[in-house]
Amino acid sequence: MEMFERLQTVLVLLRPGPVADLVDSAIRDQKLKTWKVQRTTDLVAVGCLLAIIDPDLIKKNDWEELCGWYKEMDDPEMKVLLVTPSKHLTSLPSRNLIKPPRKIDKTFLRVLLVHQRSLLERRKNQSDKKLRQITRLMFMLSILDRGKVLKVRDVAKVLEVTPRTVQRDLETLLAAGYPVDFADQPGNYKFPDGFKSYDLFYED
Repeated sequence: MEMFERLQTVLVLLRPGPVADLVDSAIRDQKLKTWKVQRTTDLVAVGCLLAIIDPDLIKKNDWEELCGWYKEMDDPEMKVLLVTPSKHLTSLPSRNLIKPPRKIDKTFLRVLLVHQRSLLERRKNQSDKKLRQITRLMFMLSILDRGKVLKVRDVAKVLEVTPRTVQRDLETLLAAGYPVDFADQPGNYKFPDGFKSYDLFYED
């Protein structure tokens, strides 16, 4: 099975016709990839930028199951554009639905795809930035836990960041309650003798 990246993939479940042609054209123009939905589970199992579907092509039981999955997953980033109003009584969570205009045209689709990609890229960048900081903090705690002196310039060099970034990470550790002390000279830090990071969470 070919795997597509989430930020490059649009799930499509449409009847052949003018709307499907517009969607295909807009996706190609944005240099994205189309995943033709074969089964309802694709709509939750395949990571995507957006799902564009005709709800009339989904059986009642499958639709109800799909709505249940969306509610359980509680992920507002999973966006769905319904090209026709659903005739099913059960509905997808409103946070997952994109309100269509009276008439879906290429301009609307282009703006929608650009907006969705921009939004998800921004969130991904924020997540990646936070993950990098967590990695740095764990690295720094491992040095301090071994009773070694943490040297800001050395850590910055190893992690390929600026000394100011390491300094901000130290401020984060202090704000979290870790007793980071100055060591023998400026830019050097250590834990008090015998202190380990897990001591913060356990009392004798």
